[in-house]
Amino acid sequence: MAGRAKDKIQDFIGELINADLNENGAVITTYHSAQRYLEQIPEDRYQMLVLDEAHKLRNLYGTPNPPQVAIKFRTALEERRFGFVLMLTATPIQNRLWDIYSLADLLAVARGHENPFGSENEFAHKFIKDSPTTARKLKETERGQFRSIRHFRK
Repeated sequence: MAGRAKDKIQDFIGELINADLNENGAVITTYHSAQRYLEQIPEDRYQMLVLDEAHKLRNLYGTPNPPQVAIKFRTALEERRFGFVLMLTATPIQNRLWDIYSLADLLAVARGHENPFGSENEFAHKFIKDSPTTARKLKETERGQFRSIRHFRK
């Protein structure tokens, strides 16, 4: 069965890369599956990448071991493999302030820009009240910049 599954995956990758864009309007897949073939997708092959549940790509920064899936998507975005990127999430900050920094970085790099929050050190110095490792508390002086972001607890 394992050999057959590998063959099916290879077939899917081939179809994805060589798809006739006039016939295929969209490809829907998971982060886990997509990370396996992102490097093989030619630049500008697809006009738009829609990342639903984009918070799954957080933790690029402020951690010693960023998740491979987030690293691979960042690389694909940096290489401009997609003309446009739309990120959807209802939870931009799940645990740490680095979550929002990571998502902003993904959007910025997709357009060839620097992170609007500056470097990692600049972000930590300007926004993080507790330790950069914990990064759960926002400095009081910067709350105005995050006014529309609310965290509700049940």
